[in-house]
Amino acid sequence: MPADGGEAIRDLAVLRDQHEVFGPLASTPTAWRVPAGIDATALNALRAARARAREVRAARLGIPFAVVANRRAVLRPLQVSQVDSALPLHPTVADAVAAVRLLST
Repeated sequence: MPADGGEAIRDLAVLRDQHEVFGPLASTPTAWRVPAGIDATALNALRAARARAREVRAARLGIPFAVVANRRAVLRPLQVSQVDSALPLHPTVADAVAAVRLLST
């Protein structure tokens, strides 16, 4: 979902209470039309961009970051959008944890 950690359309209500911070927001019916119009390719591209944005934020905060991607459904969108070259991808959770620990020392 849009901002402030929201993950569902119902979370827009929380953002509406902070009008001075977020400004005007789409109505709930309008918000429902957005995901209804997104195909799988666009959704995967959005997920890849979101992962990249999280990695950039983590780097700015000095927090080690790793992504576990071991299935074609996860890897392919990252490869097509070339985000895979910018993210620290690992095939298993154990590999990702080891990489994070290495970066933390």
